[in-house]
Amino acid sequence: MTAPGVRAVMRDQVTGIVPAASSEVALRLMAGMAVRHLPVIVDGSCVGVVHESDLLWHAWATGSGSTLVETLMRPLAPAVPLSAGMREAAAAMVAAGSDVVLVLDGSRIEGILTATDLVRFLAT
Repeated sequence: MTAPGVRAVMRDQVTGIVPAASSEVALRLMAGMAVRHLPVIVDGSCVGVVHESDLLWHAWATGSGSTLVETLMRPLAPAVPLSAGMREAAAAMVAAGSDVVLVLDGSRIEGILTATDLVRFLAT
């Protein structure tokens, strides 16, 4: 039996955010969508990823929700093609020291796969 690919496990409704958005807006968007990562988009291209943990630590440390996403985002997350298997996605995360991988069809983001998604898949 062949293991399912990333398409079967990834979140396929991905919402991005612009670099000029505030950290408060990013956190509210994440809370409303029940996600922990948002791709940061400029002119239709992903330029980084903002992580909930980074936003929360920053808010706690500074008491500010007005910091721009561009100052808190991490460099571009690793990416795998839509045809990738789970092992390939996990290897990309490990190689990049990341807990998230973007799933691409060409240059278009088709989904996002997190370490939590991988663990949930392995547990079922």
